[in-house]
Amino acid sequence: MSSSENITLYTRENDFILKCWSPIYKAFGEDGFLTFFIGTVIVTSVGFWGTNAILLLIDITKPRILYKYKIQPDKPLDHGKLWKAMRIITLNSVLVSTPSFVGWNYVATWRGCSCGYDVPTVWQILRDLVIFLIIEEIGFFYTHKLLHHPVLYRRIHKLHHEWTAPIGIIAVYSHPLEYFMSGVMVTLSGPVLMGSHIMTSWIWLFFGLIGTCTHHSGYSFPGPLRHTTEFHDFHHLKFNYCYGVFGILDRLHGTDSLYREYKALKKLK
Repeated sequence: MSSSENITLYTRENDFILKCWSPIYKAFGEDGFLTFFIGTVIVTSVGFWGTNAILLLIDITKPRILYKYKIQPDKPLDHGKLWKAMRIITLNSVLVSTPSFVGWNYVATWRGCSCGYDVPTVWQILRDLVIFLIIEEIGFFYTHKLLHHPVLYRRIHKLHHEWTAPIGIIAVYSHPLEYFMSGVMVTLSGPVLMGSHIMTSWIWLFFGLIGTCTHHSGYSFPGPLRHTTEFHDFHHLKFNYCYGVFGILDRLHGTDSLYREYKALKKLK
């Protein structure tokens, strides 16, 4: 492909992205704060509650065609624990997410993260998303493993492990300090480090929330997220194994040994 054809492709690509982004930015009055704060609240709320509305419906109605993928079917949904979880999740949304998104606006602005018409290319979006995934695996593994230190586990992380058979909504059921450190801070580190456009950050947050809710869903649905769901469900079952998201650092540190034994025995049955 010649350089002129590359430029034409680049222009068409960016024109399309700009056409998609322009009405969204205009809807927020071309205001940076409103775009960063209100827009992020909307994107994360739709990603989290939309995913969990579907997962909770499956948990409650138990349709055979889907419930057969339940990893621990002998542990039905505890409605009492669910309502307690809803209260903690609401608390985290108000006391942690809201101020974090406000703070992110100022940090991102300082870092040069744009929300204007200077939209990224498809290549830049994909590049940033790959970097975000790497940071997520590293950041989540080490902060999560730290939370399993006996002192921190007892005082902070034990709350999250009340659910030995997790469901999607439990993804953010945690002590506020854990939610900020292992959740918000790790997730937003990538966009700040890369100086990403808010559109890229929204893609990351939206699909990241779908991923983490599926990760905690307790269902081994066929598809690309099947391994991560079974991996994290095993962590809730056995506690001191499978700390990461994708299992890369667990393999490096040997914290997936029992899980691999379990999978090997399962194949033999």
